[in-house]
Amino acid sequence: MPKRDPSGLLDPFRKREVLYAVDADPASLAARGRDYLNAGRISDALDFFEQTPDREGLEAVLRIARETADYFLFDRCARALSLTLEPGEWEELGARADGLGKALYGYRFRLRAGLPVEPPVPEPVTPLPRGVSPPASSLLEGEPLDTSNADSSAR
Repeated sequence: MPKRDPSGLLDPFRKREVLYAVDADPASLAARGRDYLNAGRISDALDFFEQTPDREGLEAVLRIARETADYFLFDRCARALSLTLEPGEWEELGARADGLGKALYGYRFRLRAGLPVEPPVPEPVTPLPRGVSPPASSLLEGEPLDTSNADSSAR
């Protein structure tokens, strides 16, 4: 019996063994893909659907990737389904990604549309002044901020 985590899904090593087994049953792989999809593990589900002729599973992931404007999931699904999109469709997906605050995905979608685009510029990170701790809400619960090994050369 394959090892499973508490959610009933395979651990990563067993998942790899099952996915790439020479004698893997496509129907079993598709069923596992649906298990991962139902658990919200979309990329893992796609791993299984890509190994099967389960077009329905691939289309389900494609719908999620389109709704969430996830470039990498969408691209994998489009390739697995042999979809050919028009530049305008890629551009629409880029606009959706931008609207969801996913500038890098929007950039990638527009590149696929063949549009001349500039890569998004990440917002600069402002370091905290020396001796100032981040807000408690940003710390892992129960773990105090350890500043004893702070780099003294940064002064």
